[in-house]
Amino acid sequence: MKLLAVLLMLLQRKLVVAGEHLYKQDHMTCYHRVVQSFNSVYHKEMIPYAERVLSMQVAENGHYSATPCILDHTYGFYRNFVWVSHGCQANFLVCYVRGRNILMVCKSEGEHHLCRTHRTIVYMEFVKALYGSTTCIERETFGFNGEDIWVSKGCKAAFRITTPIGDNAPPFPYL
Repeated sequence: MKLLAVLLMLLQRKLVVAGEHLYKQDHMTCYHRVVQSFNSVYHKEMIPYAERVLSMQVAENGHYSATPCILDHTYGFYRNFVWVSHGCQANFLVCYVRGRNILMVCKSEGEHHLCRTHRTIVYMEFVKALYGSTTCIERETFGFNGEDIWVSKGCKAAFRITTPIGDNAPPFPYL
């Protein structure tokens, strides 16, 4: 645990400020994000385009709630998610490894259809329905599982997916 803390500290020292976001080479990004637990309810959010979150801390003067925000008790992170609970509300500095972003089209002609990516998908965002598509509804007519995007019931759309940069996959068929 001490080794991880030292590594994160060394990584953060090499960051340079660029507006609201902080950037570092090697695909790491840090930025401020407000995350809030209302009525003491557990709340989690996926960090878009993140392969994995590396660290999360309350920003200077960023604590908004009467409830204290304590790492691994009232706030924390795992994989590409951040979470808060027990009424913690704050502006956090979140540092994460960016993934590779790819635009992909997947079409269903009424039946269930899988579009293979040959890369692990860590995040997917609906971009645009295509001409002739039925209504596309997340978890009902589209979603992802592992390396596959799935569509059904006539959903035809463009999706932005995030995959780990380190994947040793064959060249991707870009749109």
